Amino acid sequence: AGLVLCAIVVMTVQHKVVNFTKELNPEKQGSVFDKNFQKIWLESCDEAEKKAVYESAFASYKATTIACIALWLICICGNLTFDWGIPPVIMVTIIWLTSSVSYCIKAMQIEKTIIRK
Repeated sequence: AGLVLCAIVVMTVQHKVVNFTKELNPEKQGSVFDKNFQKIWLESCDEAEKKAVYESAFASYKATTIACIALWLICICGNLTFDWGIPPVIMVTIIWLTSSVSYCIKAMQIEKTIIRK
């Protein structure tokens, strides 16, 4: 119940923030409840906003990588010291690989797009 309540609160706050931003910037498009909201919203952004999104996404990727390395080392040490088992190491590895592989795939797609132009 707490998880559902938190999800409802987050969606409500996000909806209000997006609507307020749309009032301030009428060129903004999209609704929080739309399936393609992120794509529509990004298309309505100017170049400076897109650059800020991309730079913050890369910073988030770097922070996730550092956190995964730290958690992976903690899990390895915990496995050797306290016999936690291998599942924590596998879970952190899956998250880390998902982040890294998705980043690499998107980077290759963007690079192909740039080369074609």
